[in-house]
Amino acid sequence: MKIKNTNAGFFHRLKHDEEFQIKAFSFLIIKSLVIFLITAIIIGNKEFVYYDLVILPLVLFVFFVHRRIQMHMLVTSLLYVIFIMHAAGGVMHIAGTRLYDITFGIIKFDNIVHFLGSFVTLLIVYGLFTHYVNRKGKRFNEFYLFILLVLCSAGVGTLIEMVELIGVVFFDASEGVGNYMNNAIDLFVNLLGAIAAGIFVLRYRRRKLFKKLID
Repeated sequence: MKIKNTNAGFFHRLKHDEEFQIKAFSFLIIKSLVIFLITAIIIGNKEFVYYDLVILPLVLFVFFVHRRIQMHMLVTSLLYVIFIMHAAGGVMHIAGTRLYDITFGIIKFDNIVHFLGSFVTLLIVYGLFTHYVNRKGKRFNEFYLFILLVLCSAGVGTLIEMVELIGVVFFDASEGVGNYMNNAIDLFVNLLGAIAAGIFVLRYRRRKLFKKLID
């Protein structure tokens, strides 16, 4: 009976307590990343050992940012999913093909990760920005808001490419992440994701559902 009551209490909190939800989800993501890290170590993939060691503290950083500015659960969860997609991309295989080597026509799995990552990053930047604006009571022209959000998101994407560059220089990751053209395509896809997210934000940010799930 006590076990049943404990389980009932757990699922009740999981359903109704957002703070508990993000703690549980963060724990699940960290556990998954540790599994991917161990897998990368076992198969000798130094590149993704490095990436996983970078991502793990980022999960904790996102968790504390979430608590600080009350980011919506949907946005935080989407970012966590991007982390998992990246970590899985280097060590998981489907029908003998590594995830990061899978293509859908001209679109690579890597392109999808970068596009979605940049899209979600802009939503987070928007959340940080509106948190600041609401406190200061300021209003900004939508065009300038769009440019600011896109540049910030694209800038984060550039920082990520610099992290990849460290992997290339110190862990000989060029075979895994690609050459200069791959880097340029990543930056371009990051920009496309940021632009798409910027258009999405400007079009829907005044709607109630957007404010409930994103803003």
